[in-house]
Amino acid sequence: MRSLAIFLLSLMVLPTIACGTSPNPRFTVESGGRTRIYYVHTPKNYNSASRWPLVFIIHGRLGTGPGMARIARFDHFADSNGIIAVYPGGVDHSWADGRGTSPAERAGVDDVAFFSALLDKLEANYSIDASRVYASGLSNGGFMSYDLACNFATRIAAVAPVGATFAVPVSQRCHPARPISVLDIVGTDDPIVPYAGGELEKTAGGMILSATDSAKAWAKLDGCSANPARDTLSAKSSEGLATAREIYSGCQQNAAVALYSVVGGGHTWPGGKQYFPQFIIGKTSRDLDANEVIWQFFQAHPLPASKP
Repeated sequence: MRSLAIFLLSLMVLPTIACGTSPNPRFTVESGGRTRIYYVHTPKNYNSASRWPLVFIIHGRLGTGPGMARIARFDHFADSNGIIAVYPGGVDHSWADGRGTSPAERAGVDDVAFFSALLDKLEANYSIDASRVYASGLSNGGFMSYDLACNFATRIAAVAPVGATFAVPVSQRCHPARPISVLDIVGTDDPIVPYAGGELEKTAGGMILSATDSAKAWAKLDGCSANPARDTLSAKSSEGLATAREIYSGCQQNAAVALYSVVGGGHTWPGGKQYFPQFIIGKTSRDLDANEVIWQFFQAHPLPASKP
């Protein structure tokens, strides 16, 4: 019943949330024989005399760039923190994230190649700090972030998936070019992407690791210590949601792995828009600001300088 409700509600709500007009300019780039779209938000004080960090904010299944900007409420945050925010668009509102199950993947799309072509064009048109290019995304966009960590670590400094864990087929063939920092933010009561892992039934499908096993897998890939430090960020009110943290240290090349588990949280962007009702996607935390947490993590983990 929940899957049917999501489908029916998406028919009514998607035009408003995902397909509305955007305050950010729309651009195109050619990749794999397709014309792909993306939207760029430059901070109000942008000028080409300085080098600026760039963050890809990647939409979920059925989403769009403008819709993701509204869900994450990232434009204002980007203005306040001097970030170029880029909202790419997936083929058929989906990403070829390595699970082998999305419409984009079934169509033979190579989204790692798309992000490479997109970054080439962005670097040609904007003054970007190549050591501070990052990726985050929700749901299908979060899975895509994981795939970029595995296959694009030479140019992506760190990733922060939200509402997604490490897909089993991706984890089995993941050999990043270097230790890459990964922050995962998930809800323990996510009804779409189960916190405990297993077979996805309500999205494009595929097997996924649990949230804790995802963090362990990345800690192993990055050569981190086996046992994470654990603590809890308390809820701010009796109606709020606490967040349990697991942070792995001692990783190679100053990398880090962190898991933020929003206790009672749903398939949402903490601090962002409650884009569907709670009975469908669960509760959005107002105690954790995903944008703040992600940006603090990104700032601490730029791309390491190349050895001469």
